[in-house]
Amino acid sequence: NSNLHSSLTIYAQAKGTGELVMPGVSENFAGIGISDFATLNIHGGIIEAYGGKYAAGIGGGYQYRGGTVTVYGGSVTARGYSGGSGIGNGSYSSGCSSFTIYGGKVYAYGSGDNAAGISGNVTVNGGEVNTNNTIGGTDSKVVINDGKVTIESDRGVIGGNNSTVEINGGDIKVGNNITI
Repeated sequence: NSNLHSSLTIYAQAKGTGELVMPGVSENFAGIGISDFATLNIHGGIIEAYGGKYAAGIGGGYQYRGGTVTVYGGSVTARGYSGGSGIGNGSYSSGCSSFTIYGGKVYAYGSGDNAAGISGNVTVNGGEVNTNNTIGGTDSKVVINDGKVTIESDRGVIGGNNSTVEINGGDIKVGNNITI
């Protein structure tokens, strides 16, 4: 996991062809570790990150919450493993990470019954968000202003216990039964 207050910014190549693949790493560590007060900004390219056991694809490792992830463009695929969120917190962590998307496509898959696709405070201002499970989680704030949000599971949730959910626009689909 990255040090507190550090940041990483990823840009695509001039022709939009840059690619970064972080395969499953050691147990307890996120594919791209962005913990606590650290920041990841993605402006383009193709990013794939796979968490180790108990960790997020992008965000926190085992017992660590994720930091701040902002996507402006590109294609991002993140898969947690054994309780880790796709983007956000690792397994057995508390507190809220932060995720914002302005453009691009994000595919975030949590692993396990309680693992969110994207955990923490989530803001969707554009682009596409696709996940297998929850967006948000306990004590989170989820704001959807624009863009397209798809949660594949019929048990998918936007928000969670003690959460605030604000939907101002966008296209939202949860499972096969609910379209907003």
